[in-house]
Amino acid sequence: MRPVVALARDPAATYPLRTPFDPHVKYPEMASTTWAAHTADEPNAPYALVRECLRHLGLDAERFGTPTWNPLQTIVSQGSRVVIKPNFVLHERGAQRGRHCLVTHASVLRAVIDYVLLAGGRSCRIAIVDAPLQQAEFDALLRDSGMNEVIAHYRANAGIEIETIDLRRTRVAVDEHRVIRSQHSLPGDPRGYAIVRLNRSSALEPITREDTRFAVTDYDKSEMTKHHGRGRHEYLISRSVLEADTFINVPKLKTHQKVGVTLALKNLVGINGSKDWLPHYRPGAPASGGDEFPSRNVVSSLHSRVRAALQGRSPRAMRTAQAIWHAYRRWLEPERAPGDQETGNRTLSGAWYGNDTTWRMVLDLNRALFHASPDGSMEARRTFRYLALIDGIVGGDGDGPLSPHPRHAGLIAASSDPVALDRVCAAIMGFDPDRMPMLREALRSSPFPITTLDGAQGPEVRAGSGDWSEWNLGFRPAPGWTGQVERPATDTVGARAAR
Repeated sequence: MRPVVALARDPAATYPLRTPFDPHVKYPEMASTTWAAHTADEPNAPYALVRECLRHLGLDAERFGTPTWNPLQTIVSQGSRVVIKPNFVLHERGAQRGRHCLVTHASVLRAVIDYVLLAGGRSCRIAIVDAPLQQAEFDALLRDSGMNEVIAHYRANAGIEIETIDLRRTRVAVDEHRVIRSQHSLPGDPRGYAIVRLNRSSALEPITREDTRFAVTDYDKSEMTKHHGRGRHEYLISRSVLEADTFINVPKLKTHQKVGVTLALKNLVGINGSKDWLPHYRPGAPASGGDEFPSRNVVSSLHSRVRAALQGRSPRAMRTAQAIWHAYRRWLEPERAPGDQETGNRTLSGAWYGNDTTWRMVLDLNRALFHASPDGSMEARRTFRYLALIDGIVGGDGDGPLSPHPRHAGLIAASSDPVALDRVCAAIMGFDPDRMPMLREALRSSPFPITTLDGAQGPEVRAGSGDWSEWNLGFRPAPGWTGQVERPATDTVGARAAR
């Protein structure tokens, strides 16, 4: 079946300033609610664009504009368990503070939750979950984004307690140079985790030999080896996610150093409880069987070896590894200005277009979401409902996902098919989705499919008025991808996304 992608765009859209981000219009469907009947005295463009996207998806179309319009009623049932997965990769800090290009904005989540409650009522159970980076401060993410005020709003006005879950099992404290100072255990998912074994069905299996070793920066390589080897590929997936009746994916519109873009597909890295179960690259250069950096050079090779040797060691050893990293950066890039693109010999940790590992791990996680049962066994298709909705009011380009530069897009995009959604959004950003392995290979047949696209026909795109196929938001690629993924100026978005 041909999937639908909905787009809603207002080039002048900005995020509202005042929590809890009430709608600025008395929408008829919200008039009788206790949580969304009040209107704000400032514009709330994200709310209006989320609503418009739900309309373009054709949800409850015949009743749009009436008090009985309930767009998510086929996605959220009364009393159901709903998991909402934002992109909470890292709290805003330093130059990122106040730029709104790093994480999903709470005003977008507010609009999503309002429509979830409209469909599911007060008896539905809502959890906001993510597993951010090891150094992220989850409390700061909720506080600085305004989510705490949004949650308090539902408690006071609807008697609803929204659960927030940090899915990580450990976190680290770092100094201003991101040097690890200490490590702390976390409760993790209160419902526990399931080990999902894809094994020979994993997208990683074709590149796994007996001597293949996978890695992820600053995590224990011995732990990685336990879970990924020839014929063995497994992930630690949150049971809160696997037990959900509805999963709503709310990523940010950003570039990414290792896969090109981080949208709906890449956002699922946050459903895994331990980062050292997630292969990001194979150490070394392609000539030696790796994909960590484009070509062998003394500095990169030495850095990689020292860092790998110290992973999983004492905090003092890890601080040494981090100090080497920062000394390397200062020595090699003393004049690098914000936004400058990296060259091949500056690339480390798989941050380039030749990374042939991370995209495979991302597709594995999506297959786990769509096909794993709560006990971890893989099924032809598990019973749950899915919707992805991308926050592109302000996106991030250049050095994404952790140090992007703000790119105003005024866009909200939605679909029940993550592959169709990501391909359309990548094309709108100005990229060729077929030059990104994650988006190209997601179309290939698999025992555990994650899309209904067949590669011969593109999705049905609905965007209201205007010609969406001519949009090009001009995002700059992530470092290591420049000159590799930009779509030709003569290509329209529609033509490129359909291939």
